[in-house]
Amino acid sequence: MTTEQHRPILDDPAGRAEAADAVSRLVAGLREGHDLADADVYDRPFASDVLWGSPYGATLQGYDVLNPSTTR
Repeated sequence: MTTEQHRPILDDPAGRAEAADAVSRLVAGLREGHDLADADVYDRPFASDVLWGSPYGATLQGYDVLNPSTTR
Protein backbone atom coordinates (compact mmCIF):
# COMPACT_ATOMS: atom_id res chain seq x y z
CA MET A 1 0.00 0.00 0.00
CA THR A 2 1.29 3.47 -0.83
CA THR A 3 1.11 6.54 1.37
CA GLU A 4 -1.47 8.03 -0.99
CA GLN A 5 -3.89 5.20 -0.21
CA HIS A 6 -3.94 6.24 3.46
CA ARG A 7 -4.65 9.93 2.95
CA PRO A 8 -8.09 11.18 3.96
CA ILE A 9 -10.27 12.98 1.46
CA LEU A 10 -11.17 16.38 2.83
CA ASP A 11 -13.76 17.24 0.20
CA ASP A 12 -15.92 14.16 0.63
CA PRO A 13 -19.41 14.99 -0.70
CA ALA A 14 -20.97 12.54 1.77
CA GLY A 15 -19.53 14.41 4.75
CA ARG A 16 -19.63 17.95 3.39
CA ALA A 17 -22.70 19.11 5.36
CA GLU A 18 -21.36 17.70 8.62
CA ALA A 19 -17.95 19.33 8.03
CA ALA A 20 -19.53 22.68 7.18
CA ASP A 21 -21.61 22.51 10.35
CA ALA A 22 -18.53 21.75 12.48
CA VAL A 23 -16.66 24.71 10.98
CA SER A 24 -19.66 27.00 11.51
CA ARG A 25 -19.87 25.99 15.18
CA LEU A 26 -16.14 26.56 15.66
CA VAL A 27 -16.24 30.01 14.04
CA ALA A 28 -19.33 31.00 16.03
CA GLY A 29 -17.61 30.04 19.28
CA LEU A 30 -14.45 31.96 18.39
CA ARG A 31 -16.54 34.98 17.37
CA GLU A 32 -18.50 34.84 20.63
CA GLY A 33 -15.28 34.79 22.66
CA HIS A 34 -13.87 37.67 20.64
CA ASP A 35 -17.05 39.76 20.90
CA LEU A 36 -17.24 39.18 24.66
CA ALA A 37 -13.48 39.76 25.05
CA ASP A 38 -13.49 36.48 26.98
CA ALA A 39 -10.38 34.33 26.49
CA ASP A 40 -11.95 31.33 28.21
CA VAL A 41 -14.85 31.32 25.73
CA TYR A 42 -12.50 31.93 22.78
CA ASP A 43 -10.11 29.14 23.83
CA ARG A 44 -12.85 26.64 24.74
CA PRO A 45 -12.51 24.43 21.62
CA PHE A 46 -8.74 24.00 21.85
CA ALA A 47 -7.14 20.75 22.98
CA SER A 48 -4.76 20.64 25.93
CA ASP A 49 -1.87 20.03 23.50
CA VAL A 50 -2.87 22.80 21.07
CA LEU A 51 -0.14 24.25 18.85
CA TRP A 52 -0.96 27.88 18.06
CA GLY A 53 0.84 30.12 15.60
CA SER A 54 0.44 33.85 16.01
CA PRO A 55 0.35 36.26 13.07
CA TYR A 56 3.64 37.65 14.42
CA GLY A 57 5.54 34.37 14.07
CA ALA A 58 5.35 33.15 17.67
CA THR A 59 4.38 29.55 18.34
CA LEU A 60 2.64 28.61 21.57
CA GLN A 61 2.31 25.00 22.66
CA GLY A 62 -0.32 23.82 25.11
CA TYR A 63 -3.59 25.24 26.40
CA ASP A 64 -1.93 26.28 29.67
CA VAL A 65 0.41 28.56 27.68
CA LEU A 66 -2.16 29.75 25.13
CA ASN A 67 -4.95 30.73 27.51
CA PRO A 68 -2.95 33.22 29.62
CA SER A 69 -1.64 34.84 26.44
CA THR A 70 -5.14 35.36 25.04
CA THR A 71 -6.29 36.63 28.42
CA ARG A 72 -3.71 39.45 28.21
